[in-house]
Amino acid sequence: MIRKTAFLLFVTLLVSCGEKERQAPLSGVMWGGEGNRIIIMPASGEAFRDTLLIDNHGMFAWTPDTVIPGFYILEKSPNNHLVLVMEDNRPVSIDAQYISFPKNCKVTGSDNYLDFYQIETLSKKWQKAMQASTSTTMDSVWKPTAQAVEELKQTLDSITQIYREEIVQISDEPLVRMFGLLQTAGNKRLFDPWAHKELYFAADSMLEPFSHLREVKMFRREAEVLYNKHLLFNKLQPGTQFPEIILSVMGQDTLSTSDFLGSPLYIELYEPGKEDQAAIHQKAIEKVNSFQWRGMKAAFLLLDSITLPESKRGFNSMNLSDGLSPEIMEQLGVVSLPANFILSDSGIIAGKNLWDKKLQELMELLVKK
Repeated sequence: MIRKTAFLLFVTLLVSCGEKERQAPLSGVMWGGEGNRIIIMPASGEAFRDTLLIDNHGMFAWTPDTVIPGFYILEKSPNNHLVLVMEDNRPVSIDAQYISFPKNCKVTGSDNYLDFYQIETLSKKWQKAMQASTSTTMDSVWKPTAQAVEELKQTLDSITQIYREEIVQISDEPLVRMFGLLQTAGNKRLFDPWAHKELYFAADSMLEPFSHLREVKMFRREAEVLYNKHLLFNKLQPGTQFPEIILSVMGQDTLSTSDFLGSPLYIELYEPGKEDQAAIHQKAIEKVNSFQWRGMKAAFLLLDSITLPESKRGFNSMNLSDGLSPEIMEQLGVVSLPANFILSDSGIIAGKNLWDKKLQELMELLVKK
């Protein structure tokens, strides 16, 4: 009798352990959702959409063979979903009302889901605000004048900055900060990686414990590329000697950096065939032109096949239709275009990538010396 009781106890323990091992990575109850379906899918990586049936008790479960650790989306409809962090050894449980999902739901086994939801809510508001502002361009009375375009750009930048600040204030938890930095509207990033690289570096420094998550791996790879770009950008800084490079070739005459010693020099690299770069260049050349009679020299490296207009022939220029070699770009620390360097009369870098008012102020100082 004792042996029989012990055997039954052993079998019970085995069954209990088996049931524990078979616990679904995701399960829960959707009150009022009986007979409906919800969808689980990864937030990135290899795409799939698994449809989960909510049974007549409101219960549902997702039982894949394996779970790749990362971010997942539990979706009732495209505009009604919840972002979850899932791992193979940490089951996630949901308790929610189907009609109001994802609002007021309770989640165990996945941290920061409320912060993710708040970020996505703000991100949607940002997108709507951007769309409302750009819709004014559809009005027949709106004309794409330089002033109107600049005003629209300032409005959009102001809107974006407001939502950036709100999202940053939600939480400084590593995964929440990363999630906020990755928000997009179409092809536009809420946080441009280069402009907000310090935020990326700060988030990356906190993400080591989460490196096993798929999205964290991707983010940290991007942060590494960004950091290498940052190191490259800092190679030539104000106070250092600008390297000797060819700046102009006209017939048999070749002008290099040293040929301009004795005068302050403005050097710009840009692609005139790209409208955004051409617009920035036009503003810069107007500034430079106003200092030309006071001794300021200028040289332009055009990195596509578009030639310099006749109205600008007074400046030294060189067309490089194939662009600068990667070696020279690395030597100069140029990571994006347009780029500029402002040299003193002794060839020392006085400023780098300065535009508008800052460019004018520096040239004013140089021509006074």
